[in-house]
Amino acid sequence: MSKREIEVLEGLSSRYFEVENNKISLTTLKTYYPKISGLTYKKDNKSYCVIVEDNYFKCVPGITTYIVFTKMGSEDTPATLSQVQKEKLQSIMKCIQTQEAPVKQQEVHKRKKISSKPANDTPILPLPSNQVKKMNVFWLHRDIGSEQFYNMNGGKSKEIQVDSTINYSVEDITTLCIAAHKDEFNVHYFQKSETKIGRKYFNLIEDFGFDGFWGYYKAAYAKAHRPICLYLYSIANQPKSSNQVTSVAVQSESSSTQSKEKFIFIFKCSSILPINIQNSSAY
Repeated sequence: MSKREIEVLEGLSSRYFEVENNKISLTTLKTYYPKISGLTYKKDNKSYCVIVEDNYFKCVPGITTYIVFTKMGSEDTPATLSQVQKEKLQSIMKCIQTQEAPVKQQEVHKRKKISSKPANDTPILPLPSNQVKKMNVFWLHRDIGSEQFYNMNGGKSKEIQVDSTINYSVEDITTLCIAAHKDEFNVHYFQKSETKIGRKYFNLIEDFGFDGFWGYYKAAYAKAHRPICLYLYSIANQPKSSNQVTSVAVQSESSSTQSKEKFIFIFKCSSILPINIQNSSAY
């Protein structure tokens, strides 16, 4: 009577049994594997079935590892490893599907919230390049008691951008020019000065004409064959106690008319005085 040890596998678990004369009873195996139908083994990459005789499995000499075989399709059949994996996969997919719908609803809800915000809360996106025009602006300033205009910001120009879909007024362009040059160090110049925009050599712009800003821009561009350049002219306001001729105004005119004529008169006087303009090539 010969005895030896075999290994029996079911799924990921294994048990060891001692067999006599290469036989093991089905009754013994059912104690540990109640749904067992048979045993198989691997040889030469093939799966073989163990023969059953008189309620005994006849183990093959030299084969030490056997696999539990159960009938497929029965309701109480234990799941094999592949079935377990499929069930886990199906369970994971169900979880993913149930989570995706709420996430999508949250994203749609967020988008609706963003779109329902007021326009002033939405981020300002850059305009398309074909919708933006750039213009260089120089700044010249005249102090009280001086007869000369001086280049400010080191005589360097600042750049403004205008939207081709907006019809700007003279006041709008003036505001853009001031904003381009103004900072914390020179803000007092603009607070205590009267400011106008114009072209080179004190050619002030009081109105863009019938065609508006873009008509003026196109006409100037066609004449110079390049983008126009603007000048920002500022003159320091005279103190109320000053007796200079620049403070003289006609009493019957309104205050706005007085200020306008005062500004023009100063420029007429300045145009015949030496002007300190470093960028004489600017147009």
